[in-house]
Amino acid sequence: MNLPSGGETTFLSEVWFISKLDIRNLLWGTGGLKIIDPYFEIPLNISARGQYGIRISNGALFMLKLVGTIKFASTELVINQFRIDIIETVRQSISQFMKEKEKNITELATEYKQLSQFIFSEIDKTFESYGVELINFNIEDISFDETDISYKTVVQGIAEKARLKKLGVSYLQQKQIEIAQSAAMNEGAGNVMGLGIGLSAGQEIGGMIKNNIKDVANTFEQDKAPELPSYYLAKDGKSIGPFFLDKIQEMVNSTEITKQTLICRKGSQDWSLAGEDMLISPLFKTIQ
Repeated sequence: MNLPSGGETTFLSEVWFISKLDIRNLLWGTGGLKIIDPYFEIPLNISARGQYGIRISNGALFMLKLVGTIKFASTELVINQFRIDIIETVRQSISQFMKEKEKNITELATEYKQLSQFIFSEIDKTFESYGVELINFNIEDISFDETDISYKTVVQGIAEKARLKKLGVSYLQQKQIEIAQSAAMNEGAGNVMGLGIGLSAGQEIGGMIKNNIKDVANTFEQDKAPELPSYYLAKDGKSIGPFFLDKIQEMVNSTEITKQTLICRKGSQDWSLAGEDMLISPLFKTIQ
């Protein structure tokens, strides 16, 4: 068959041997990544590393899309080709996982297995499109720059949220208390006081803390009968009052005040629940 061409093969061809054995313990790692904390919406610097495993599942597709015209395909080729894909997927997946699972940065260390599976599902299709099957993907460590001011801010915020949750107080309620305390301390300044306190519209308890600033104003009546006990009430992010006990009785009867309403006796800076106050709690017993 080669006689017409002088003994040379007319149609040149190459034979490639492709190993389909599992290749495990391939290392990946990255530093200097920035993610956005989904709870506080603050950018954080992170480093992450781990291992993954692959096998060639479709030799023809692997040759066509990844190998091309090179003479030799090695494991190093695969690692280099997918390095950027892995880093970008890790960065996006960490923020997405934290948001969907409602996890904060201090809880990530206990979620490596689930997070690894989450990233695996996100990046598996990328490998598959090149004829490569992703066998496993594991995270060994995720670390944060603990000297970064953003990291310290988030950690402090997590601690404050945990403290308020333990006390049964939401972030919004805490801000209501701060507003009312500021108003009570300045009650002698006049009839109308511009508080200028920043308060988020808020969500339900445990919801996300926002930094949108909103001006709120309050009007207070001067003392009419200082010899009688009167109270300020925290309502809808504002401090209202002071009210004497007869008015509070009416508000209790109309359910405008409940046992969970925050109250502060005039002249005091301590806030408590209406149902726990010595003078107000008996008023609830009159409700049939």
